[in-house]
Amino acid sequence: MRASITLVAAAVAVAITTLLWSLAAATPSGAQRESEPDEPVQVALVDQTTWADPDGEIVVRFQLDGEVPDDATVEATVHEPLRSERIRADFEDTLSRERLGGRLTDPPIELGTVSELDPTSDGTTIAARIPIRSEPQDPDEPERLAIFAAGIHPVAIAVYDTDHTYLGGMVTHIVRLPRELPDATTGVVLVAPLDADPSHLADGSAHVDDAVRAAWTATVTALNTGPGQPVLVAPRPETVDALSATGASLDDILVSDLAELASAGGLPATTYVELDLAGFARAGLDTALDRQLEIGSATLESRLGVEVDDDLWVAHRSLTAGGLAAIAERGISQVILHHTLLADPSRGRSGPFTLEAGPAGTVTALATDPLRQQHQGSTGDPRLDAQRLLVDLAIDTFDDGPTHPVVVMIDPVAIDPVFVETLSAGLADAPLLDAVTASEAMRATPPDPGGSGDGTDAAGRLATDTSQRDLGGLRRDIDLTRLSLDTFTSVFPDSDELTNRFEDLLAVVPSRALSERDRDEYFFTIAVEMETLLDAISLPERRAITLPARTGTIPLTLTNASERGAVATIRLDSDKLEFIDGEQLEIPLPPGTNTVEVEVRARASGAFPLEITVESPDGRTELATARYTIRSAAVSGLGLAISVAAILVLGVWWVRTARRARAAHRDAAAT
Repeated sequence: MRASITLVAAAVAVAITTLLWSLAAATPSGAQRESEPDEPVQVALVDQTTWADPDGEIVVRFQLDGEVPDDATVEATVHEPLRSERIRADFEDTLSRERLGGRLTDPPIELGTVSELDPTSDGTTIAARIPIRSEPQDPDEPERLAIFAAGIHPVAIAVYDTDHTYLGGMVTHIVRLPRELPDATTGVVLVAPLDADPSHLADGSAHVDDAVRAAWTATVTALNTGPGQPVLVAPRPETVDALSATGASLDDILVSDLAELASAGGLPATTYVELDLAGFARAGLDTALDRQLEIGSATLESRLGVEVDDDLWVAHRSLTAGGLAAIAERGISQVILHHTLLADPSRGRSGPFTLEAGPAGTVTALATDPLRQQHQGSTGDPRLDAQRLLVDLAIDTFDDGPTHPVVVMIDPVAIDPVFVETLSAGLADAPLLDAVTASEAMRATPPDPGGSGDGTDAAGRLATDTSQRDLGGLRRDIDLTRLSLDTFTSVFPDSDELTNRFEDLLAVVPSRALSERDRDEYFFTIAVEMETLLDAISLPERRAITLPARTGTIPLTLTNASERGAVATIRLDSDKLEFIDGEQLEIPLPPGTNTVEVEVRARASGAFPLEITVESPDGRTELATARYTIRSAAVSGLGLAISVAAILVLGVWWVRTARRARAAHRDAAAT
């Protein structure tokens, strides 16, 4: 009999609960009774209890702003828990003050009139304090609100005029914890992408935009002031490079704080500047992409002192299927991405899943959740936004589903340090959540080949590239500039600081943030400076030199008008000269005037040309040319023999002639 009564009582209780829920769902709560579209009073959250112990206290502190009448009243209402069978949908409804559910505090708790609360005083906040209990009330104890089961409860703060006109309010949520905490918690990967347009300008100077510096500083400082849970920070190497080079103490502190975050949460691979990866793949810019990855990793490791995870990539914008294939072919096997990059961005994917990566096969991926990402900046109150996100992250615990790792990506465009700090502190204190590294999250559960577990598709897919931007011209310009840079380095081998600056500019050129006109300016700057220095090497164009003997030296005067030591190759060409040390000479050219003695042997006498070409050691660039006239007074061995023979013949002829003449003279005298 007693069991029957118990069953009947339980059935009645269920029926009453269902009826009350239906009435609450169909009728606005007290905080909504005479709601008006405009809310002249703004309620801003200061702090609150997010995780309420079964026999603890709910505390919500807030401030009022706007046109607040002194006789207006402030009320607080705790509502029934969200139903587990539709907890996600119900939570979404409560965010806009719809379907708040039945009241646990009925009537609402009146905190007092505005004049009594004095919310306009500096530093004054209003506190709603509500003790709760999980057991029957002890008559000897002060009254406590009964919350017998764990769950998520909306808490409404409302301001009413004297005629009970709704002036403004706020809906936040508390999580009434179970008496025994579950063994498994929801892993949260907190990701902070820090991107920026190039800071290295075409003239070689570096200037970090003030807005970028302020946003990075605010975010990094907020994350570092927290309890130290891991954060996957993904800074742009080019900006880190520029910050490290300014010499400003505040920039040094920012870089140091970045290093501290990276050492705890990891550092993903990335390119030096943001690239159109799909465009690079189409244009065949494979070497340039490899160089970008190398420079990106080298810069982060040298500036931050933290090893880069070459397997991991963070994509918060612009990555498409073609770009993913390009980086997957270079060893990237794990990707964390913003859900908007997926071919179906509205479809949530929990836990690691496989992502198609073209010819490279698949990679393991974690994506942000579209519903959870929407909390950032949704209300204009960053503390309330963070509290709502924390509660949303805990929903899986009450949803009877598997607890998969969740990615929260801090909005890199509209970063709010208050939101970041509140979220970071809330994660540290969350008994149902656990901040984890990306590596831990990837290992938490095996990739789900069906995406959401329903088997509707074999793997996730990124959106295809629709821009079809032609980067063929960029490839040509990069290739030509790199050849010129190789030539310059061969001529000025000891100009590392200048060569590095050219390399830095060449690394910035592919940035997708630059227009073609901007890129041309970078290429022009590099070309002009290199050509100016190469043009500093010269020699007289015309000169006449006389060789007094068959062998001798020809002095060549080369001028290096730059202030840098150089190396050049001299090529010599003449049909009438033999060059003792060869027709090609590589010579050092210190700054100033340099004389080179070229040993030669004349093959003939007379005047003949000597062609001189000065070029880079790699043979690609002609630095100077000259045409000298060589006059040789030397006589060859054959010529000397002929001359001696002629003299001898002439001498014999002269002797004979003289003898004949004397004989004829004697004969004449005798007659």
